[in-house]
Amino acid sequence: MTTKNPIKNYLVQSVSTNGKIVLLAWFVLLVVWVAVAIMRTIPAVTDIISERMLREFVVDFPVKFIIALIPYIILMKTKSYVEWTEANPDTPITKKDFTTATYLNYFLFSLASMPVLAVVWVVAVLADPYMLEYIPMGIYNAGAMFFVVWAMAGLNCTMQFIPYLQKTKEKKLTLAIGFIISFAIAFGLQMLFYRVFELPRMAAVAAIIIAAIGLVVFLICRPITARLYEKSDL
Repeated sequence: MTTKNPIKNYLVQSVSTNGKIVLLAWFVLLVVWVAVAIMRTIPAVTDIISERMLREFVVDFPVKFIIALIPYIILMKTKSYVEWTEANPDTPITKKDFTTATYLNYFLFSLASMPVLAVVWVVAVLADPYMLEYIPMGIYNAGAMFFVVWAMAGLNCTMQFIPYLQKTKEKKLTLAIGFIISFAIAFGLQMLFYRVFELPRMAAVAAIIIAAIGLVVFLICRPITARLYEKSDL
C-alpha cells in the first residue's frame, strides 16, 4: 500500500504509538504541580518550607520537568530509518521525508507542553496572586528550556552518525552529550542576557530570543541529518 503523504502518516503513527504515555505523563505532571501550587497557600506548609523553595517548586521546577520530559520520551522512542521501514513495510518513506517527519514530530510534541505549564501557573496565581510577580522569570527560564530541548534534539539526531556513537547504539549516551552541550550554551545565554536585558521587565522578550536561537540550531541540524542519512545505513 502506498501513502500519498508519508510525513503525515509518520506523524499519525507517532501520535498513535506515543499518545498514551505522553498523556499519562502530562496528567501526572499536571496533578503534581497543581497540588503543589495549592499546597503553597497552606500555612502549615509555608511554615516548614522557605519562600524561595516554594517559589522554585511552583514556578521553576515545572518549567524543567513539563517542558523537558515529553521531548526526552519522544527522543528515546524515535526509531532510525531502518527500524522504521522494517516496522512499516507497507508505508514507504524516503530518508529526506523521514528526517523531516522526525524533526516535525519532535517539534510539535515539545510545543504541546505549553498549555500544561500555563495551567499550572494560572492555578498558582489564582491560589495566591502574589505568585504573579515570579511568572516573568518563569517565562525566562522556559525560553532557556525550549532552547535546551530543541538544540538537544538537533544535536542528538546529528551526533548519532558519529562512528563511535553509531557503533555503541547507546541512545542515552548521545542524549546525555546533546543535553550537556545544549544546557551549557543555554546557561551561558541566560548569563549574557541578564546583562543585556532589563529583567524581569523584559523577560518575555529575552525568552523568545533564547528559544529562537535553539530553534535555529534545530532547523540547521535537519538538512545536515538528512544528508548524513543518505550516506548511512542506519
